[in-house]
Amino acid sequence: MLKLLEEITCLLIEFGIKSKVDFSTKAVEICGRENLISFAREISFSQSVSINPKRKNSIWKNEIEKRKILDMAISSYVVNR
Repeated sequence: MLKLLEEITCLLIEFGIKSKVDFSTKAVEICGRENLISFAREISFSQSVSINPKRKNSIWKNEIEKRKILDMAISSYVVNR
């Protein structure tokens, strides 16, 4: 599993997207607003791909599209001008 996550970070680097593996949660984390924007532009999620709110460890109580969560994450950053 961890080898797969490390491979994903290598693939993201090929798109110019900085990420890291969080070994405690066994997840790939995309680092920073610009990298999230690059992910949304270059890769994103297919329409109608949603999280499963019925999972025991889900923080979401309703079904929501992953694209919307990505947009919310990008919007949550404060842009310094």
